[in-house]
Amino acid sequence: MKSNDSAEVANAAPENVLVVPWVPQQAVLAHPATKIFITHCGIHGVLEAIHYGIPMVGIPVFVDQGDVLTRIVGQGIGVGLDKSATESEIVNAIAEVRDNPEYKRKVDQLGELMRLRRHSPLEESVWLLEYVALTGGANHLKLASRHLNLAQYYSLDSLAALALIVVGLPCLIHLLVARRRTRQKID
Repeated sequence: MKSNDSAEVANAAPENVLVVPWVPQQAVLAHPATKIFITHCGIHGVLEAIHYGIPMVGIPVFVDQGDVLTRIVGQGIGVGLDKSATESEIVNAIAEVRDNPEYKRKVDQLGELMRLRRHSPLEESVWLLEYVALTGGANHLKLASRHLNLAQYYSLDSLAALALIVVGLPCLIHLLVARRRTRQKID
């Protein structure tokens, strides 16, 4: 968004709406006044909302976001809308999540599960570093795929087979049709 566009949006916004180019999302989600998170269903934002116990209205835009929305709805921690939703659909979704305490209850439960830890992140990191050192680099955890040659890495064998089908099938059909025409002319 260009700065001119931001200024236009800010000028058109009601007095109770603050328009800024960037906000610290976790600080907003952690604020006690935050009641709903309207999200594009990016996985990091959704995990942050769960961590802070904020129910969601999801509006996925592309790729994996539809799957994330399916999980939000399936867990009962929010509702979803299509990116072409109307104003009234958006207002109704916000009201549903705001007014139905089940969304908050379920996201709080999920957040509690997410925050359960046996060790602090620092202790986990130290353990992992010690584990790697003690096992000589943890070679048993390394993927065998790191040793693929170029043809295997890019699946060139599969691409060659696909190309053979795409090119060979029309050629075979053309050959069969030509042979049939030749037989018809002979008869």
